[in-house]
Amino acid sequence: MPKVTVTIAIADDHLNQVAEVVNHLRAAGLTVQQVMAEIGVVTGTCESSQVAALSHVAGVESVEGDRTIRLAPPDSPIQ
Repeated sequence: MPKVTVTIAIADDHLNQVAEVVNHLRAAGLTVQQVMAEIGVVTGTCESSQVAALSHVAGVESVEGDRTIRLAPPDSPIQ
């Protein structure tokens, strides 16, 4: 399975338990890259098949996959 990068928002009522939520995310298969406890955001990677399991971890508000956006070069006729 391919690895995907995800951004996870922690629910407001779990902001005082960020470390515990992060531990549960790791147990569910997340390789944590960054924890921004003050704003309740965690970034990391996991197998694409594990994304659904991450969203079921207690204290998780949402799980968003990484998106790539490409813009046309400045000299392109379409802007």
